[in-house]
Amino acid sequence: MPGAAVMAWLAASPWHSGLAVDYAGLEIDQPRPERAEVRLTGLRDDAVSAYEFRLELDEVEAGWVVQSVERRAICRRGLGDSGLCL
Repeated sequence: MPGAAVMAWLAASPWHSGLAVDYAGLEIDQPRPERAEVRLTGLRDDAVSAYEFRLELDEVEAGWVVQSVERRAICRRGLGDSGLCL
């Protein structure tokens, strides 16, 4: 089941341990088995309000595995010239 691979990635992710007490909401959407979108909202950060992760999954003999992860920061006050949240 692909959902189990997504939850295993979240539990093992450094983002999970670093943000475990610093976010208010967690949303997981899996529009198709090979893609999942994870959104951490309500961050207690003055610059970043949320993170969105896009996970690409592959089905292997043992089940589903996360092959790649893209992360996008949702800025609270906009994006600076440096590409970082203000």
